[in-house]
This record gives sequence, structure tokens and C-alpha cells, in this order.
Amino acid sequence: MSRNLLFCKWAITILLKLSESPKRPSELKKEINGISERILYNRLKILTDIGLIEKNSNNSYPLDVKYKLLDYNFVNDINEILYNLNLPVDRLIDVLSKKWVIDILEVLNNEVAPKEILARINGLKEKVLYERIKELEEIKMIERLVYNTRPITIKYRLTFYGRKALPTLRRAYHIILSK
Repeated sequence: MSRNLLFCKWAITILLKLSESPKRPSELKKEINGISERILYNRLKILTDIGLIEKNSNNSYPLDVKYKLLDYNFVNDINEILYNLNLPVDRLIDVLSKKWVIDILEVLNNEVAPKEILARINGLKEKVLYERIKELEEIKMIERLVYNTRPITIKYRLTFYGRKALPTLRRAYHIILSK
């Protein structure tokens, strides 16, 4: 679960909402369509535990609990990725939460042929590689390069936005794996 937490549409949406201002859980529930109370509180607890948000309470009656974002830079970077790629949160999360995506993006810092990617990433199957490549091309994180040689050479590399997004995605995985 924790491996994909930051790449869960609810966690990202909560972070984006908290970037606007500190909010009570009831405010978040009203602003985030479709989130259940159980999932909301679960994500709030996990985001608090990993240090991205903070829970503030007045500890008196009537109880007033608000959650506040602690890492604005991280959320601004995610917002920039969404804006630059012109994607809804759900679509970006759908692609990035899949296994091997970050590994593939890391390899594609340079122009690389598919066979080289398979050789560099242990355990990655050819079918899965081509599925991930197709999805990453669709969201404009990578581009396909076709060279007019005999036989035709096909290589892939990160797009400009892919190169800009990689450090943020790398950081998200480090946050997840360190907790």
C-alpha cells in the first residue's frame, strides 16, 4: 500500500486541496467528490505519518481539527507536472502508480532502444515494457524516435516535461520507500 500511496488519486487530491489553505476533514470531504470518510481519514493519517501534512487541534470543546500542508514545494511540483502535461490527476496517477514506470523513466534519461531497457531492468517483461511505453507516450512523458537506418532503429527518451517531472517523481518514491 505505502509503495503507491503518493500515487493514489485521493492522496494527491488531498495534498492539492491542502495547498490552498488548512482545512477540516469535513471541508475536504465536501470538496473532494467521491471520497469516502474512511478513505479520507486513512489518507490523512498516512500523509501525517510520512510528514507531508500536519494535524492541528485546539484540544478543547468544541473540537476544531485542521490539517495543514507542510511541504508546499512538493505539491507545487506535482501541480506543475499536471499543468505542463495538461492531464487530470486521475490519468497521471493511473499511469505512474504502475509497476516499472519510474524504473523505465530513469533509464530513458538518454535515448535508449527497447532491448536496452529490458537488459537494464531486471525482471521487466517485454509485454509490460511496451504497455508502459505506450502509456508514457500518451501522457507525453516520453517520445519515440525513429531513425531511417537499415533495419529501422527505434529509440525512446524523456520529453522536456518528462525530464522536468522525473526529479519530483523520484522524490515521491523516496518519500514512500523511506517510511
